[in-house]
Amino acid sequence: MKPKHIFYFLILMLVLISSAAPASAPSPPQPPPPLSPEQNVASEYPMPPTLYLHYIHTKDELLKMNEIYFASGWHVFRLMSDIEIDTTYPWNPIGSARNPFSGGFSGNGHTITFKNDVVFAHHTIVYSETGEARILLTGAADDGHGFFGNIYRASITSLDLVFQGNVTSMIYVRDNETGLGNNTGSLVGVMTGTNSWIMHCSAKSQGHFIYGKNNVGGLIGLAMGGNPNWPWPTSITNSSSDFSVKAEQNNAGGLIGYAAHIIIIDSSATGSVEAQGGSTGGLIGHLGPNVNINPDLGEDILYQIITTHPPVPPVSPPMPPQEPPTYAPPSQELPISSTIIGIIAIIALVILLAVTVVYFRRNDG
Repeated sequence: MKPKHIFYFLILMLVLISSAAPASAPSPPQPPPPLSPEQNVASEYPMPPTLYLHYIHTKDELLKMNEIYFASGWHVFRLMSDIEIDTTYPWNPIGSARNPFSGGFSGNGHTITFKNDVVFAHHTIVYSETGEARILLTGAADDGHGFFGNIYRASITSLDLVFQGNVTSMIYVRDNETGLGNNTGSLVGVMTGTNSWIMHCSAKSQGHFIYGKNNVGGLIGLAMGGNPNWPWPTSITNSSSDFSVKAEQNNAGGLIGYAAHIIIIDSSATGSVEAQGGSTGGLIGHLGPNVNINPDLGEDILYQIITTHPPVPPVSPPMPPQEPPTYAPPSQELPISSTIIGIIAIIALVILLAVTVVYFRRNDG
C-alpha cells in the first residue's frame, strides 16, 4: 500500500473515531430555586424538604398519631370520617413539651366523639409477666393536657369535638399520688410558636365540665404566641366552646385559660367559669400582653392570616410518602469507554503524524 493511501486511511479512521465518541453527559438535575418570602409563609425558617400526608379513617389510625408526628419531615393529617372513642384508658395527648406537635391537622368537617368521662394524661402502658396492663404516668409539669397536648407552629382546622362526659387532666405527683395537670383544654393544652393557628374548631360539652389545676380553658389551656409583629401571628379564628370550666388554682377561661401575643377572631365561649385561686373570664381567664380580639386588621391582613398559614392539602387519594430527589454534583471522572477511545485517538494521531513526515521526506528526496 502506498504511503498516501495509508495517510487517507488514517484520516478516515480518525473521522470515524470522532463520530463514534460519546457526547458529553447531560448536566445533572439542579435543585429548584429557593422560595421567596411570600411563597415560604409557613414559618420563619424554610419548611422541611419532605411532606408526609396521612389519612385517618379509624380510631386505631388516630391513636397512631403519637407514633408518627415527631418523625423527621412535616406531617399533615386529614380526618376522613367521624370517629367515636369509647375506652377506659386515659387519652394520651398528641404532643408534649419535649416533642410538640408541629404539623397540620384538618378535621375536614368531621367529629370526634368521646363517649365516656375523659382523663387527659401523658402515659405509657406496661404489662406484667401475667399480661396485666398498668398505666405509667409520664407527664411533666409543663406538659399540656387536651386532645392535643403541646403544639408548636402547627395548624388545626375544621374539627369538632363532642364530649359525653366530664374532662379532667392528671399527672403523677409523688409517692404514688396523682393530681390535676396544668394547661388543660379540650382541644389543645399548650399552643405556642410564632404562627400556630386554630380555625373552625369547636368543643361541645353537652353540659359537662372541664377541670384542671392552672390555665384551664374550654378550648385551649395556654395560648402564647411569639413575635406579635410577624406577618402571620398566632391566631384563633371562628372557634368556640361551651364547657363549664373549673381551675383548682388560677386562670380559668371559657375559651382560653391564659393568653398572650395572639389574635382572636370571631370566636366565642359559653358556660360557667370558676377558679379557686382567681383570674377568671368568660372568654380568657388571664389576659396577658398583646392579645387582640377581633382587631380591625383590614382585608389584606385578615386574608393573609386565614389563607397563608401552613397548608393543609385538599382531599386526594392516599399516596405513599415520597423521598426528595437527590441532587449530586457533576461527576469529575470520565467513563472507561470514553478514556479508551481517547487513548486510541491519540495513538492514531501519532501514527498519522509519523507517516506524514516520512511521506513528505521521501517526496522531497
